[in-house]
Amino acid sequence: MSIELQDAGAVPASDHLAMMLWDTDPELFAVAFRSDRAAWRRVFEAEWVAEIGLHTRRRATLAVSDGRELGVVICFPGTDAVANFTASLERECSNLSPEGAQALRHAFELMGWLFPPIPDNVLYVINLVVSQEARGRGIGRLLMERAESLARRLHLDGIHLDAVTKAPAFRFYCGIGYEPMVETRLYRLPEGYPLGGHSRMVKML
Repeated sequence: MSIELQDAGAVPASDHLAMMLWDTDPELFAVAFRSDRAAWRRVFEAEWVAEIGLHTRRRATLAVSDGRELGVVICFPGTDAVANFTASLERECSNLSPEGAQALRHAFELMGWLFPPIPDNVLYVINLVVSQEARGRGIGRLLMERAESLARRLHLDGIHLDAVTKAPAFRFYCGIGYEPMVETRLYRLPEGYPLGGHSRMVKML
């Protein structure tokens, strides 16, 4: 099976992509969207085509085989982090019910405690995911190599990302040269929404 990496610039939003991104951190997405996957899919349609935001296709690279998206990485320079978080919060809230928007704003506040600040001089990988049927074929490594190449072209000093500490992705990142800098955990969460510890992973280039 041949894998092609391509910029996602003209790729339309799809349920498949939305659910792949949910799978990057399902507990965190559940907190943000009160376990309502349909709400996330609606929000994702607006996010994906936006100029500025956390999950815009302008910042995404896809791994594709036979016309099917098997993986995606989304990343941006640390200098864009505040603008991306702010734009996504406002846009996503505008696409949710008042109750959903209130829950999402609370989730973003929690993320401010969960995730350490993103330095200006790094590339931040907000999402990396490979579809379940394509895992174990080196696609994640290819996508991360693409992100590292972008960081070098932008003359950035390294890569930062946040991973669930007990998830397989944590071991994957360690295996390709990323080191945990700090682990964070939140204890005051909405009832019924557990959230495991996250580790800020770093690789200097």
